[in-house]
Amino acid sequence: DKNVASTQAEVRDVSMELTIEQLKCIVASHKVIDFGRVNVGSLTPKNFAIQNSLKQSVLASVSDLDIELQQSKHLTQIIPEGCIAGFDIYFSSRVVGKVKKSFTYKINNIHTFKVHVQAEVVPIELVMNKKEVVMEFPQDYLKPTLSTEVVLSNPGK
Repeated sequence: DKNVASTQAEVRDVSMELTIEQLKCIVASHKVIDFGRVNVGSLTPKNFAIQNSLKQSVLASVSDLDIELQQSKHLTQIIPEGCIAGFDIYFSSRVVGKVKKSFTYKINNIHTFKVHVQAEVVPIELVMNKKEVVMEFPQDYLKPTLSTEVVLSNPGK
């Protein structure tokens, strides 16, 4: 991924205002990014992509990231004609509850669009596959150790 125009054509392309018809050729992968259930304090990635079907390069930049999204990466990219750029959107929250946020992406630093983000932040919860674990030596058992299998799982991400 490239974030700085390097040729005269790119410099010209990425500073142009686009028409409504041209903007229809720039397609984002999401209007809403749903992270689903995530554990409090975890870092969860989702990919956000922008496709450029124009016959020229465009500059795409992601901005206005709330604190829960500030670990996102690759936020400014030049998208050559006919190409797709991927942006790594990371979600993290230290507060349990439903979260609804948004961020902005711009094309050529002129045209602004909004993407909504939602998640349900849940406490870390360990679920054991057994209600009770009995560690008792049977009377006819002569070995010095006992073992049993216990599975712990976490329903969040």
